[in-house]
Amino acid sequence: MSDFHGKVGFASPATSKFVRRRHAAIELMATVALAVSLIVAVTAVSIGAARAQVLGAVAHNKDASLAIGAFVALVMAGVGGMGGLTGNK
Repeated sequence: MSDFHGKVGFASPATSKFVRRRHAAIELMATVALAVSLIVAVTAVSIGAARAQVLGAVAHNKDASLAIGAFVALVMAGVGGMGGLTGNK
């Protein structure tokens, strides 16, 4: 006979406390790595914008400020939408 008698379905098998702790540690390291890479990316974009003197160009052109305002509004709407999708159900 088979060893799978009475174990039908898609649920994962029961894991030990060590495996759950190891998975939690891996998830924590991935989260920290993602946060660090996000900080590096924001810093790089900020340095690039400062070197290109974006704020000076926006001050002289009203269309650019409208575009930046629309972009910020879309980003905020997207963050709010993602927050709504990941809420408790």
